[in-house]
Amino acid sequence: MLNSNPRYTRQLTQTEDDMDEDVLGAFTEVLTNELGVQVNENTLTKSTTLGELGLGREELEILTNHMNGLFAVRIRSIPDADCTLKEFITMVMEAANE
Repeated sequence: MLNSNPRYTRQLTQTEDDMDEDVLGAFTEVLTNELGVQVNENTLTKSTTLGELGLGREELEILTNHMNGLFAVRIRSIPDADCTLKEFITMVMEAANE
């Protein structure tokens, strides 16, 4: 059974964590360089909402378009201000798997 191999499970988890870190890094880069939003990565959590970062509809569209380009994916919908960072990362990862 595939899940019974602890080494494989850890490797899979590490891959997911790496993707989270890649998306988070790109996310903060776009916020800082494209939108002029200063982000303290030490206080940023996966439960932080995009609205808490001061992102409105226009900024969310810009963010989504940049993430689509950076990861060569197609995020199908613009997130709203209540979307958490974890939900946004999930959106990017789901788009990458399509």
